[in-house]
Amino acid sequence: MPQAPPPTPGDIYEALYEAHTQLFPDQQVVGAGKFDLIGRQELAFVQLAGLKPTGTLVDLGCGVGRMASHAVPYLAGGRYIGTDVAPSMLRRAEARLAPVTAHSSCEVSWVKQVGTVFELPDQSVDVFCAYSVFTHIEHEDTYNFLKDARRAVRPGGCFVFSCLPMELYASREIFAASAAMDYASRWNTVRNVTTSVDYMDEISRLAGWQVRSWYRGDEQNLSLDGNMHGFGQSVCVLEAPSG
Repeated sequence: MPQAPPPTPGDIYEALYEAHTQLFPDQQVVGAGKFDLIGRQELAFVQLAGLKPTGTLVDLGCGVGRMASHAVPYLAGGRYIGTDVAPSMLRRAEARLAPVTAHSSCEVSWVKQVGTVFELPDQSVDVFCAYSVFTHIEHEDTYNFLKDARRAVRPGGCFVFSCLPMELYASREIFAASAAMDYASRWNTVRNVTTSVDYMDEISRLAGWQVRSWYRGDEQNLSLDGNMHGFGQSVCVLEAPSG
C-alpha cells in the first residue's frame, strides 16, 4: 500500500497557525503588547529602512493586518502585499482592512504563503519585512525566505525582520521554557525559536544580503510621536547590494 508523502514544513506551520488563530481574538492572536502601537512601530522600522509612499512592501507573516492598518494609508500610490501561511489570518486581515483599503490609493494584495518561495517577479519589491516570523520557524527556513527575497528585491532594497537573540533576557527565559517541554509538546504548538546576532548575520550574508543595522529589543531606540520606544524583539535591517 503506497504511503502518503510526509508533510512539508509549510503544512506543519499552516496547521499550527490555523489552530492558534482559532484560540484568540485579533488583538491577541499575534502576541502580547499594545496592538496599535506595535503596528506603528513596525511601519516606522520599514520607513527607516527607506520605504517610500510609492514603494512596494511585502509583509511576510502579515497576520491579521496589525502593520497593514498603518502601512496601507502610508503607501499612497504604492503597493502592499500581505502574505501568511494561515488562510484564517488572511481572511481576518482582509476583513479588518476593508474600510481602509476602500478609500486608499494603495494597491493591496493578500497572498497565502506556500513554502519559502515568493510568487513575485525578480527585482519587483522595495522592502520586505517579517515581524514575529523568524521567531517561530527553523533557521533553515529563515535562510530560504531570505534567499528568495534577495531574488525578488530591487538593488538597494531592504529586508527588515525581528528575532529573539539570546543576549536579551526575555529570549533566555523563552528558551528555558521551551527546553523544559518534551519534543512532542514543543512541536504541538507554535514554536518559539531563539537565536544570536552572529548567527542571523551569517544566515543573512549566505542569502546574499548586507547587514545594515540592528536595534536591540531591550533598548528604547525608536523615536515615535516624540517619545523613545523599545520593541521587545531585536530588529535587523538588511540591504541588497546595489551593484
